[in-house]
Amino acid sequence: MADIIGSTLANKMGKNDPEYKNFKESFDHVNTYFIERFNFISDELIHDIFSEINDRAKDIVTVISKNMMDFCDLSQFFTDCLQKTNSQVTCAGSLDGEDVEEDNLFKLIVDCFTNLGNSILNEDPQQTELFFLEYSLDAILDIMVENEFKRNALIVVLYCFCQNTANAHLRVLSRIKSKIGSTHKNSFVAIVNDLLEFDEAQDETYLWGSAEIFDFYFDVAKKAIYYNSPISRTKSLSILSQLAPCSIRPVFELLPSIKKMTKVQSWELQGQLLILSNCAL
Repeated sequence: MADIIGSTLANKMGKNDPEYKNFKESFDHVNTYFIERFNFISDELIHDIFSEINDRAKDIVTVISKNMMDFCDLSQFFTDCLQKTNSQVTCAGSLDGEDVEEDNLFKLIVDCFTNLGNSILNEDPQQTELFFLEYSLDAILDIMVENEFKRNALIVVLYCFCQNTANAHLRVLSRIKSKIGSTHKNSFVAIVNDLLEFDEAQDETYLWGSAEIFDFYFDVAKKAIYYNSPISRTKSLSILSQLAPCSIRPVFELLPSIKKMTKVQSWELQGQLLILSNCAL
């Protein structure tokens, strides 16, 4: 990683760049320099670096697969960058012309991270999941809790370091619940609602045909119905709407609480009530 950052900045950072002197003085510790001075480095150069990381993903995966402890440094690097990146910034590379379409910089970093995650997963599924849950998930969740815009873009990361199976997804869901289920309830419900999209239809079966997966999602929705936040209650109804095609009967026990929501002055909640009603027909 240091080689990619160092060579990219050395080749593309002009001598008139305000950061050039700092970069040269910190060349032997370029990773630390990059993170500490991240907000002072031009967006175009950051774009160049992550584009280069994407291009050399195979080399990075080879190194990580030989020593999974290097995964910790890789994960820390990406989470630091994701924490510091403005989710609304768009830019192109430093050498791209004006006619080149700009990329969302935050999404570029996310895509780079997920690309590496999928490739490392193919090399060693068990270790990849273990290291992600132990050394990456907390930092990712911190970012998602702090920033709704980043949360929407990062949702794809949560499953890309585990196998695409019911048991693996349930382990991730359970770990997320243990981390933020009681401390950041509203964010937890929103994240679970978004993750349900990835579990709805798998292998031509709904929710993997797993009662445990259904029960997890239903339990989250059942509790969120009583939260104070109208947004969380709306997310709860959204989860129930997605679960209804699988089994509508458990929803019936919640009808008294759902009926009370018809008086809540929130167009999003009222809209979700209509969707749930339609799913129940």
